[in-house]
Amino acid sequence: MKRYILFDLDGTLLKSEDGILRCVQHALDRFGFGPQPREKLMPFIGPPLYVSFRDFYGFSDEDAEEAIRVYRERYNTVGLFEAEPYPGVLELLRDLTADGRVCALVTSKPLVTARRVTEHFGLDAFLTEQIGPDFQDHSAEKDRLVRRALTALGCTDHAQAVMVGDRFYDAEGAAAAGVDCIGALYGYGTAEELTAAGARALASSPSDILGLVREM
Repeated sequence: MKRYILFDLDGTLLKSEDGILRCVQHALDRFGFGPQPREKLMPFIGPPLYVSFRDFYGFSDEDAEEAIRVYRERYNTVGLFEAEPYPGVLELLRDLTADGRVCALVTSKPLVTARRVTEHFGLDAFLTEQIGPDFQDHSAEKDRLVRRALTALGCTDHAQAVMVGDRFYDAEGAAAAGVDCIGALYGYGTAEELTAAGARALASSPSDILGLVREM
C-alpha cells in the first residue's frame, strides 16, 4: 500500500504560472531584458530559481542572487497569490486522507513561502508535513527533500511512498530516493519528459491520482 503521498506544489497542487512568470519578468526587467516570450519563461516553473536564472539566461552567481532578490520583491507581496488550486485538488487531498493515506508537501520553493501559499489556499489542512529548502539553499537535488520528508513522516519502507509531480526534477528526485513517481500531466511537464525521468504512472487530472495510488 502507498501510505505516504508526497506532492510537489507548483504545477501539481497549484496552477501558479501567472504569478511566477510575472515575477520572473519583473526580475529580468531590472537587468534590461525587456518583455520575454511566455514560452521562454515557462521553464522557470519547477527548478530552483538560482538554477533557472543561471541556466536559461547565463547569469553569474552574483547576478542570479540579485535576480532572486528582485523576484521576491514582487512574489512575496503579490505573486504568490496569483495562483489557484487545480480543479479537484482539494477533493483529492480530502479523499486520500479519508482513504488512510498521509499527504505531505515536498517543494523546491523556500519553505517559509510555501507555507504561506498552502495556508492561503487551504491546502495545509491536509498536509501532515511540509518540506522545502531555506532561502539560502539553491540545490536542485530534490531527492534530498524527498528523503527529508520520509524521515519526518517516519517512513522507513520507501516502497510505501509515492511522489506526485509535474517535472522531471520530481521524477528523478523520487527515483534517486527509491520512491515511485506519478507524473502530473496537467501541470507544466510533458509525458515524454516525465516518462524519461522514471515516472511509473501518469495522471491527466488530479481526479486520476487516487485511483493510480490504489493500484500501486
